[in-house]
Amino acid sequence: MNSGKGDGGGGSSYLVVAESLARAARDLRVVADVVREGVILGLDDAVNVGHQQLQGTLEEFASRWQSGAEELIHRQYSIADRLTSVVGAYLEREAASAAAYRAAGGVAGGPG
Repeated sequence: MNSGKGDGGGGSSYLVVAESLARAARDLRVVADVVREGVILGLDDAVNVGHQQLQGTLEEFASRWQSGAEELIHRQYSIADRLTSVVGAYLEREAASAAAYRAAGGVAGGPG
């Protein structure tokens, strides 16, 4: 649903393309899923570098990397969830506004 609105006289306007915002939320989830699959789980166990101190450094790096990647993935899902919620709320309000407009004698298709 596209919605173009003017500001009532100043000439500036905005356009909301709800389908694009919903697609962005879906894409965020897809990317997070792909990243999650590529995270380096078990790297510290799977690689033996032959030096105890270097092995410890690799294990620490893998652990920190894993923690950071998981936090970023969590944040990405959170952004997608909030975006989905906002798009849903926007569409509900847009539908209510269109119904009120029609009820007040406006054109059935609304402005635009």
